[in-house]
Amino acid sequence: MISFFGPSGSGKSTCRHIAEAYLRDQGYITHNIDVAYPLRCIQAYTYEIFGLNTQDPLGDGFQQDGQLLGFLAKHFEPQLGKTVRKFFSTIRPQIGDNDLVAFINTDCRNNAYQALKDEGFQFIKVDVFPDILNRRRQSRGDLTPFDYQSSVESYDQIEASYVLPNNNTVLALQEKIQKILDNLMASDT
Repeated sequence: MISFFGPSGSGKSTCRHIAEAYLRDQGYITHNIDVAYPLRCIQAYTYEIFGLNTQDPLGDGFQQDGQLLGFLAKHFEPQLGKTVRKFFSTIRPQIGDNDLVAFINTDCRNNAYQALKDEGFQFIKVDVFPDILNRRRQSRGDLTPFDYQSSVESYDQIEASYVLPNNNTVLALQEKIQKILDNLMASDT
């Protein structure tokens, strides 16, 4: 059970894809837990009504409206942890005793940290140099920027189990993620 956290544009989704591929190669069934998924669905639905952006809320090309998502997160903040707990109460009975299952969350913030921690997640901070982060944010094509000073965007209360620098190539990132996953899998046995 791992949760990537860090600022928008740090590479959390890329980390998830790398982790999923590696874990599947190791025989794991992977589940993506996206705490912000309900908020993204509201944005997608709203944009669809107005004929604007109709992309899949879980897709990598989803253009986020940071201002709208921030507003929704603040409004529904007390519900975000409950959503995580509801998911696990639904999925746990479906897991067999011998199943190798990995849960990956790609966007932990302070508002969902305790719920994920209670479920047993390990937290991996994706760290990136500010100049690289700014370039990534500009190239993403998001609709409006996030307010990174907002309380709903904060992740300063999250205790990182690992810090994952993402300032180099995807291949270098892949190697770092695999080492972290190998450590976590070794500690599970």
